[in-house]
Amino acid sequence: MLPEKIKLRNFMCYREDVPTLDFAGIHVACLSGENGAGKSALLDAMTWALWGRARVTSDDELIALGEQEMEVDLQFGVAGSQYRVLRRRSSAKRGQTFLDMQTATATGWRSLSGNSVRETQNIITDVLRMEYDTFINSAFLVQGKADEFTRKAPAERKRVLAEVMGLDEYERLEERAKAQVKDLTEQIQGLEALLADFRRQVAKREWFVAQEADNASRVESIRATVDAAAAELEQVTETRRALEVRRAERDREQTRLNDLTRTSTETRADHLTLGREIEAARAIVLRQNDITTGVAELVAARAELVRFDGLLDQARAIRDERRDYEERINEARRALQSQLDRLHDEVARAENLIATRPSILAEQTSLAAQLATFAAAANDLATARLERDATEEVARTFSQLQVEAQRLLGAIALGKDSLIGARETENRRMAEYDAQLNNEARWREEFATATAQQRALSRDERRLSELRVQDQAETQRLGELQAHSKNLKAQGEQINEKLLVLQHSDDTACPLCQSDIGHAGIAEIAQSYTSERQRMRDDYKEANLEAKSLQVEIDSRRREMTGLERKLGDLPTLAGKVARLENALREVEETRSRRTEAHATFLNLAARIENDDYAHPERAALANVEREIAALGVDQASLDARRRSINAQIGQLEKTLGERGKIEARAAVLGEQLTVIAAAEQTLGTSRDALLTLHVRLDSNDYAHADHERVAELGVAMGNLGYGTNAHNGVREQVQQALHWEEQAHQLRAALNQLTNNERQWARLGEMISRAEAELVTVQANVTTLQADVAQLPAIILAAETAQRTVNELRGRLAVAQKDLGAAQQSLQHVEQVAVQLHSEETRYGGLVGERDIYAELAKAFGRKGIQAMLIETAIPELEREANELLARMTDNQMHMRFETQRETKKGDTSETLEIHIADEQGTRRYDLYSGGEAFRINFAIRIALSKMLARRAGANLQTLIIDEGFGSQDGRGRERLVEAINHIQADFSRILVITHIQELKDQFPVQIEITKTDLGSRWMVN
Repeated sequence: MLPEKIKLRNFMCYREDVPTLDFAGIHVACLSGENGAGKSALLDAMTWALWGRARVTSDDELIALGEQEMEVDLQFGVAGSQYRVLRRRSSAKRGQTFLDMQTATATGWRSLSGNSVRETQNIITDVLRMEYDTFINSAFLVQGKADEFTRKAPAERKRVLAEVMGLDEYERLEERAKAQVKDLTEQIQGLEALLADFRRQVAKREWFVAQEADNASRVESIRATVDAAAAELEQVTETRRALEVRRAERDREQTRLNDLTRTSTETRADHLTLGREIEAARAIVLRQNDITTGVAELVAARAELVRFDGLLDQARAIRDERRDYEERINEARRALQSQLDRLHDEVARAENLIATRPSILAEQTSLAAQLATFAAAANDLATARLERDATEEVARTFSQLQVEAQRLLGAIALGKDSLIGARETENRRMAEYDAQLNNEARWREEFATATAQQRALSRDERRLSELRVQDQAETQRLGELQAHSKNLKAQGEQINEKLLVLQHSDDTACPLCQSDIGHAGIAEIAQSYTSERQRMRDDYKEANLEAKSLQVEIDSRRREMTGLERKLGDLPTLAGKVARLENALREVEETRSRRTEAHATFLNLAARIENDDYAHPERAALANVEREIAALGVDQASLDARRRSINAQIGQLEKTLGERGKIEARAAVLGEQLTVIAAAEQTLGTSRDALLTLHVRLDSNDYAHADHERVAELGVAMGNLGYGTNAHNGVREQVQQALHWEEQAHQLRAALNQLTNNERQWARLGEMISRAEAELVTVQANVTTLQADVAQLPAIILAAETAQRTVNELRGRLAVAQKDLGAAQQSLQHVEQVAVQLHSEETRYGGLVGERDIYAELAKAFGRKGIQAMLIETAIPELEREANELLARMTDNQMHMRFETQRETKKGDTSETLEIHIADEQGTRRYDLYSGGEAFRINFAIRIALSKMLARRAGANLQTLIIDEGFGSQDGRGRERLVEAINHIQADFSRILVITHIQELKDQFPVQIEITKTDLGSRWMVN
């Protein structure tokens, strides 16, 4: 990605009307400005436009304070094509984002956007071939992140490198594969138990066939008995239904009787209330003359109030107009006073300025004499500068040759170090292989033991499945018995309650219909309840005995099942152990072959190191550079001495000539002051005359004459109007006191309108009361007749209940027999289905086992010792080579680094690490022993190397490098070397942007983008 143009609106510290920043023609540039001016914000705008992400957590935090919308318009190039992204954010309502992606065509910009922001973002990422995280770890060196990799402990660096390289995706794949293995293992274990259960069920098919035949015969016998009892029940029920119809008719007549009684009572109450309302209306009509007189007085008072309200508006208008004219008079006086004060100040300033002229003329004469002495110093300064340029040219050539010589020496050393590193890598691999081969005998012994234990647990698992099937059947039977007992107990308690009521009551009324059935009827009902209770007690006792026996068997079996389940808890762990040992033994054979290959590679690398068989082009180039240095005939000490002498001479001359500018500036200021004094003398007399005239006008009130006259006229008009506030208030009080006549007039009209109608309604209510009393007599006679028929209903209900209990008992037996038949049929059908499922599940079992083995292999491959380790091992030499090349440029080949990926522990084993060793003129030390400028240069070299490597691995062309990093830890020479390093790598990038606020570092870049913060927001300027 190569940025071309960017335009911001209301983005962070940038406001409206910020000009477009055009990067055309810029190769290496410095973004400079004070802290907080907006340097990093400019780069945040680029990442937010492309990926919608920046340093903040919320997009709304990027909107400039006080604004509700922002926008970034970025044009960039990728692989020779031009693109444009326009991203806009509004904080209104819940916040909205607009995103548009365009490409350049011969006729202008053409949109590539999708149907949503998410689709458009995916298109942008596909074009860039780079995610946001890859960008900030490669092309964008974010402030404070240069040492994010190196500052970690050695044991943590491999993990950080894996994260930076995006290898965490393999960890997610490993977890997914392990989850699949776990899920498949659980499915296989469950399926094994299911298959065993299926096989046991299929073996019982013949027994279920016999059970079906026996149950079918018993159902037919019970059904015939049920049909006979049902016919007898139907006859009794028909008689009961006829009597219940008569009872319903009686209830309807009784309800009608109650409604007539209630209606008669309500009508009498309405008749009485209406009579009272008629009497009240007649009393209001008698006061009609008084009410008419009061209303006339109210109308007259309201007319007088309207007249006073009209005069009030005219009085207010006169007062407001007079107040306006008085304010105009005061304003005219204030304007004259302001002119008078200003003239006073002008006269005083002019008099003070004229008094300074003698001293200015004396100072001007002294400065002219000093300026005549600076001509000779200017000639000497020009000669010294020419001599300095010639010396710098020689020094620059000498320095370039020295740098090249050091670079070549570093390249030769790097070639040797690379071979040594590769040899050590092969040596470590051989040690790893030997350690793995040492465990072979122990693994084979553990494998034999584990497989024997696994076979024993499989036998226990089959026994547990059989016990579970028996437990399920007997538990179901126990539940049925307990439910039956509970039902019998509840029915018995109901019968006890009924008997208790019959025994402790002398009443001979039927408990159901309350009709009198005599003592014989009560005794018959009690005997029926007693017989039913005894039958239920016998059934309850039998069910309890069977339930207790079943419970003992179930408890014994479950104790055995619990023991087996505890033993089988180790089965999944044991299966995993067997699988791991099988894989380990397969790997032993592969390790033996890889160890042979590593030994051959180790011998080849050792021979090349011993014979100096490396870096031949660099050795030849170094000899040529050394000859060119000898031809110059100079050394660094003589060049430095000559530079110091010339620079000291130039500094003294520039200091001397610097005083001339100050003197010339002071002389110019004195000339301007004399010009101002001459102008003040010309205007002083005129200002004094104007001052006297203003004093006279203010003292005599000579201003605003027409306004004064109008104020007098308005005073006379106010007196002629005849309006008084007290009289106005008196009329208001009179109206308020007469308002009650208006309400009484309303009541009079209502009484006149309703009186006649109420009198007619009162007569109709009297007639309704007479008719209701006659109808009440007829309905009462009907209720008495129906009650006599309903008295026969209790005896019929008792007979129907007895017949119903008989039918219910027989139907219960039939339902049990049918349930047994259905259970036998269902069991037989289930066995047939299980036979089909058994074949299908056996096929699925084989597929699941194969699939689990595949995912186990994938989990191992995706793990840290699999693909991740291979990728890191291949990345380390590439990272080391890139970093050393840059580090050599920044340190004049004085520093060289290498990575150590494994180290020997005190126990003699090897552990994973990522040590950084730095070699310099003092020897080889670990990275964490360096600090300050040296540590920063190491960090910078590793960071640039990481950037280039990540970009290549992402498939993106890293055209742009952005360095948002502080250089405060570097001294002057260190900063120069950093700039040199950046210049050396500029051929690798189409555009490099460096952010800094250090002036001497900023001046060393060919292009400067200066960012300043103003009251209207940040601005930039390209120099």
